[in-house]
Amino acid sequence: PAGELPGLPDLPSVEETAWDFGPDDLAPACEPGTGCFGDKCIENAQCQSGWCVEHMGEGVSSQLGEEECPAGWTCRQIGSGPDTTFACVSNHANLCKPCATTEGCKAPGGAEDVCISYGQEGSFCGGACKAHDDCPWGFSCVESITVEGLETKQCVADAGVCPCTGKSVELGLATPCSVDNDFGTCAGKRQCVPEGLTACDAAIPAQEACNGVDDDCDLDVDEPGELEGNPVPLCDDGNECTKDSCKGEAGCTFEPLDQGECKDGDACTVGDHCVAGQCIGNPVVCDDGNPCTDDSCNGVGGCVFTNNQTLCDDDDPCTVGDVCVSGSCGGTPVSCDCQEKKDCLALEDGNLCNGTLVCDKAGFPYKCAVDPSTVITCPPVPDGPDELCLKSSCLAATGKCTTEPDHEGFACDDGDPCTIGEACAQGNCEGGVEPNCSDDNPCTDDLCVPGKGCLNVPNANPCNDANACTTQDVCSGGACAGGPALVCDDGNVCSGKESCDPAKGCVPGQPLACGDGNLCNGQEICDPKLGCVAGPPLVCDDGNPCTGKESCDPAKGCVPGQPLVCNDGKPCTADSCDPAKGCLFLPQEGACDDGNACTVDDHCEKGACVYTSTLTCADDNPCTDNLCDPKGGCVTKLNTAPCDDGNLCTTGDHCQLGGCISGGSLTCNDNNPCTDDSCDPKVGCQHKANSAACDDGNPCTTGDYCTNGWCTFTGFTVCDDGKVCNGKETCDPKKGCVSGTPPALDDGIACTFDFCDEAAGGVVHSPQNGACDDQKFCNGTETCDAKKGCLPGIAPVLDDKVPCTQDLCDEVGDKVVHVPDHAKCSDGTVCTGMELCDVLLDCVPGIPLNCNDGVECTLDSCDKVAGCQNVPDASKCNDSNACTNDSCDIKSGCLYVPVANGTPCTVGGLPGKCQGGVCAADCQPGTQTFNHTGAPTTYALPSCASKVTIEAWGASGGDEEVGVGGKGAYMKGDFTGLSGKTLEVRVGGQGAKGTCSICGGGGGGGSFAWVQGSNDPLILA
Repeated sequence: PAGELPGLPDLPSVEETAWDFGPDDLAPACEPGTGCFGDKCIENAQCQSGWCVEHMGEGVSSQLGEEECPAGWTCRQIGSGPDTTFACVSNHANLCKPCATTEGCKAPGGAEDVCISYGQEGSFCGGACKAHDDCPWGFSCVESITVEGLETKQCVADAGVCPCTGKSVELGLATPCSVDNDFGTCAGKRQCVPEGLTACDAAIPAQEACNGVDDDCDLDVDEPGELEGNPVPLCDDGNECTKDSCKGEAGCTFEPLDQGECKDGDACTVGDHCVAGQCIGNPVVCDDGNPCTDDSCNGVGGCVFTNNQTLCDDDDPCTVGDVCVSGSCGGTPVSCDCQEKKDCLALEDGNLCNGTLVCDKAGFPYKCAVDPSTVITCPPVPDGPDELCLKSSCLAATGKCTTEPDHEGFACDDGDPCTIGEACAQGNCEGGVEPNCSDDNPCTDDLCVPGKGCLNVPNANPCNDANACTTQDVCSGGACAGGPALVCDDGNVCSGKESCDPAKGCVPGQPLACGDGNLCNGQEICDPKLGCVAGPPLVCDDGNPCTGKESCDPAKGCVPGQPLVCNDGKPCTADSCDPAKGCLFLPQEGACDDGNACTVDDHCEKGACVYTSTLTCADDNPCTDNLCDPKGGCVTKLNTAPCDDGNLCTTGDHCQLGGCISGGSLTCNDNNPCTDDSCDPKVGCQHKANSAACDDGNPCTTGDYCTNGWCTFTGFTVCDDGKVCNGKETCDPKKGCVSGTPPALDDGIACTFDFCDEAAGGVVHSPQNGACDDQKFCNGTETCDAKKGCLPGIAPVLDDKVPCTQDLCDEVGDKVVHVPDHAKCSDGTVCTGMELCDVLLDCVPGIPLNCNDGVECTLDSCDKVAGCQNVPDASKCNDSNACTNDSCDIKSGCLYVPVANGTPCTVGGLPGKCQGGVCAADCQPGTQTFNHTGAPTTYALPSCASKVTIEAWGASGGDEEVGVGGKGAYMKGDFTGLSGKTLEVRVGGQGAKGTCSICGGGGGGGSFAWVQGSNDPLILA
């Protein structure tokens, strides 16, 4: 029948012979291409045999079973019904056919072919084998792994890949394939087309990027990577202050954060936090509030306070010449005694900010002190970027609040995330530079957006993913993604399998070696598409079967055969050899011997030796087997078959040495102790009743004995142990003696100890006083009554009969204590000393006070309430020195405090001024004038300058084009306490001239003077 390839039924082989024939062992001479055995075909009609079968994935013409099938082919029944016939079917019907599963490799004849993985090249059908000889040329029998993961021996192509057959192209067969590298394995497909197998269309595995694509082909999209067991995020801009996330096809997003902790890398900031995607820290404020230290940050997060030697104010009106020493402000003490406010004018420092001096009459002697209501308190610096760089201050000359630069050079924040490195300069937070927003990623555009900070926006620029096996790389989602795979296959199977190295690119394959060194299968060549192709095999058969079967040696070529020996060893045939047909065995007549002693009347019939009847050997003994040996005739053999010896008291009767013997005695034990068991050879087992002792299995009976074949008893078991405290014992027929239930012990009285006493004959309730103890000493000792329970105790006696003591009970110390109350002994005056209470003697007199303080200038007395009074008397301290204020101090005695420097006095009858408590002659007055220079000028005051008068003129305004500018301000002030100090003086310059007839000139500069090292001007005009 014509049509598609026949479906071959799964029938058993009628002949499976693996001859080592070459191709010339096929059917007799046939013109190739005319449907000969092995010619390619699609339909049965194309074949001379009428059958088109599969061979190695291709349709080929078969040959009918009248002729022998060559090696690798098996004669099988094909077809059905009237078309049933035998034909040669390939043992490798599907070998090398592209497949995806083993199901695609099932042969019509039922061969167990499986789908074998060829690695990245794909998967192809194998062929079952045990050795290399079982496989066609170009294939080897090796341990292989099926696509289902099973190990099996299969024929595998030596070329490492299988070519497409015409049938595979026609059916559009394909094989799964893959591309592997360090990033993963991507699956693809190779299709059979007329040009051969297409290249694997799998994607090149790449490092997973944020792009909505499964780059590494692990069935997860945009999953994070892993490094040493720890997850590595796809999107990480290295900025703690952005929320990094992957948005699939949209790529990475870096959302600026406005909260959360971070680290800005600056040791001189604290409280680092995220603002608009930037890490901002608050500068370390190194201000100890001490004007006598220079404050700074040491660069590692700590503050340094360095002592200075600047002028200062120790807030003590009774000192002059205040200066910083060893981190503290101090001055030279002067007398602050006063009677009226005007007496304090000489001590005023000219600073309107630290308050005005008044005469404080709260104590004696009266002292000059600052009126707190006159102290100027300036408001704090307003919030803002410049807050750290300014401090609130008060102008000494005017008492007006202002701001001045502070924390010069300290790090600050101007509030703009697009500037970093700002610092305080002249009261402003400035000097910042643009931050480096580069993330060193060529796949992001880096920019800084005011108000938001650094942004790294993914781009789509060309890039290099460092993988030479990808082309047209382009940025996607902030990462470089490889494009189409580099095609390295040159399409020539003979040049080997080209591969791609991610570092080097295309790598040449190993050229295919086709010569197998075998003269018998011809000269192999390599086809660029099909690979190794066999040449015409060597023909060695001379066509004469009588000369034997010629063979081919792979190294020598054709080898003569062994002449055919035509002897079939049969007496009823005449043996000969025909050069055309081979051995002939013709039948002949006559007597013969078939060699069998068990047959009778042997003779030749139709070429075979036959017999008429067989020999009889039976002897009627069940313990012998009667047989006939074809060589020796009748044979009698002893057996061991079962038999019967006629005795009912034996068992296991069997044959031995030709007779019947027993195997053992019959067991007649009925497991009843009240019967005697025996056996009678004719009757069998007998059981006679006895009167022996026995056990009826009941632990509650005694005196068990046998009667009439049964076990009975004479009495009962006694279980009572004579003890009260364990209860009354009973007997259980299954368990025997069982313990009783003990009597109840608890009498409901908590303070009794309840127990059972065998000697007392029952339960006893013993009182336990300790169970009633409430752990309190002061309410007495509690006791236990066996019927009433706990009873209260009797409290201890407290009164010790001593009137001045308090009698108490100490619960902590578990005792009575008597505490002395000294107040009960007081006589109402402190001058007689302190009367005391003695716990044994009652009140004891005190020791009178000694009010002599040893200070010569005090009046000593005793007040009964206040005690000793030591009143200073300054009249006892007159040193006759006009430059000191004489007073009496109740601790130190007489004090001689210098009056204010410059106080008029006389020395040697001449006028002078007090200086440091000594009257010194007056200095000669002097005048120093300063003019505008554009820079400060210094001037050292003489040490005798007890008073300095400063006059300051502000510069005049600039002239108009047709007029004269206005005058500057004028200020004058007298200052003391400046002797020996250096003044800094700045004289203002005239304002600029106007530039038109109606344009005013510029304002004139200010003139002012201040003590060198101080920030407060003495005078300003």
